[in-house]
Amino acid sequence: MKLGHPAFQLRTLTGRLGQYRFGDAVYDRFWDAREDMAAATDCYATDNSTATVFHSMRVVEHGMRFLARILKIRKVKNTVPIEYADWGNILKELRAKLEHVRSHGPKGPKKEKLLQFYSAAIDQCEYFNNEWRVPVSHIRGKYSEPDARAALIRARDFMNMLIQVPRKEKRHETKTKS
Repeated sequence: MKLGHPAFQLRTLTGRLGQYRFGDAVYDRFWDAREDMAAATDCYATDNSTATVFHSMRVVEHGMRFLARILKIRKVKNTVPIEYADWGNILKELRAKLEHVRSHGPKGPKKEKLLQFYSAAIDQCEYFNNEWRVPVSHIRGKYSEPDARAALIRARDFMNMLIQVPRKEKRHETKTKS
């Protein structure tokens, strides 16, 4: 395909839009999802709605696995590395971890803020799985332009939420010279 070909120009333009559609911070943080960000945007720009939903869900999956790693979930069912686990089992592990965090350790405003964040993020993952991921992956859904736009926007908002993850503050000990 030649550089002047309209399809090449559109692909180049929309590939760059993947960065802007999801935002620079998401693009920089989730480098492993960049290809799917660009593909979701490409598909949307070329009126391939079902493919837009498919690639948007792949972006969300990167976010869900990121969430699992933040919560120190390395394996599912103590045997399957998180990179090879399916959505359903990752979601079960995320829920179990949330309940464990909720019921252990000291209570307070910082913990409550963390619990609210993780609970909202896990709820989003459940929603994506039920609303879009299962139907698009198992040929149960065909999507229109409004569906594709909604999936793309919701995926963007989810990924932007994840980069705001509250972190536990590190304690800095000062050493005194004796």
